[in-house]
Amino acid sequence: MPDGRRAHCRSCRRHRRDAGPISWTGLCVDCAKSHVYENVEMLMLKRGPGLKPWRRRVAQSVGAVLIDDLPAAARELLQPTV
Repeated sequence: MPDGRRAHCRSCRRHRRDAGPISWTGLCVDCAKSHVYENVEMLMLKRGPGLKPWRRRVAQSVGAVLIDDLPAAARELLQPTV
């Protein structure tokens, strides 16, 4: 859904007359597609800024918690003793 108030794409800075409609997130169609493809690729490679929030949401969806989110005392209990 286009946002009639925005005139420029936040990513490429092109004007809406050159880039087409600008979405409510502030991106033109080309930049929005590019961001989606980059995000999917980073998730497949298990890298990037979106990985940890995605892992956390997936774990929460099945009632689990990431070890990184536990307090330090609880993490020490999970460490194997030698």
